[in-house]
Amino acid sequence: MSTFLSYLHHESEANLLKLLGWLTPAEETRWQEIKATFRENLRNSGAGQLLQMLDKLESIAGGLSGIREALNCDS
Repeated sequence: MSTFLSYLHHESEANLLKLLGWLTPAEETRWQEIKATFRENLRNSGAGQLLQMLDKLESIAGGLSGIREALNCDS
């Protein structure tokens, strides 16, 4: 596993340099696919599900604040 992580780190560094503006259109398309897959995997992971839940709770709290404000204005 250590060899894989070392390879991943090296490849990530190389990819970062490529992203500074040297991507061909085909490479840009592939990069977009990689990012979409990463986001999908994150959404399906435990951390991603936690973030989704927190986002929904924040939306609920915002809705409740709106209701509270509306009720206070009517008083």
